Amino acid sequence: MSQYFQVGDQVVWNPALGVGELYARMAEAIAPLVDVPTGVGPVVADEYQLDLPVFQTFVESLIQRFEKATHSELRGMTGGFIATSVVMLERSGVQVAPLTDDHLIALRAIAGRKMAT
Repeated sequence: MSQYFQVGDQVVWNPALGVGELYARMAEAIAPLVDVPTGVGPVVADEYQLDLPVFQTFVESLIQRFEKATHSELRGMTGGFIATSVVMLERSGVQVAPLTDDHLIALRAIAGRKMAT
């Protein structure tokens, strides 16, 4: 079984059920770091709708927080989540605010591989 993260009818990510649930729960857990809503809607029939403008603001706020962070564990815990989120934004046709080269390299290292569709 799997879940769908969608913008309208466009599927931007189709992870396994447990992975999708973990991502949605992580979004809610991480949101207080930046004090903005996530833009990830509740699951309905194995689908999560992304409110694209809200989700973009959430992800860009996390990127800014990541870039300012000096705590390696905070960067480690949020980096994979941010990398996954950036891929979903890009698949939605959104150009993500540019990262510094050092932080982009760090995010790519954390992601470690290409995200499955």
